[in-house]
Amino acid sequence: MTHDRADFILLHDAWVSWSIAFGMTLPAHFGILVLDAAPHQQLAAVILDMLEIAPPEELMNVLLWWHRAAGWLRRMPGVGWEPGPQRS
Repeated sequence: MTHDRADFILLHDAWVSWSIAFGMTLPAHFGILVLDAAPHQQLAAVILDMLEIAPPEELMNVLLWWHRAAGWLRRMPGVGWEPGPQRS
């Protein structure tokens, strides 16, 4: 979990894209949750809600950004952002 969106986007994109480009198999990372700044109670609720929606094994090699206005967004390297997991 981090508030440092810019650096972790670079790291995630490199992890996913470079392994494909160089024909390497890298171990999966455990997932990255990027959070916009908000009161701690709100962030705790958002994180707990995400863990109910998507179990940890579904977050492997995934970067999700909680955007205060848009909710969860999923990073697609080379493409950009798409809607992330949402409560149905």
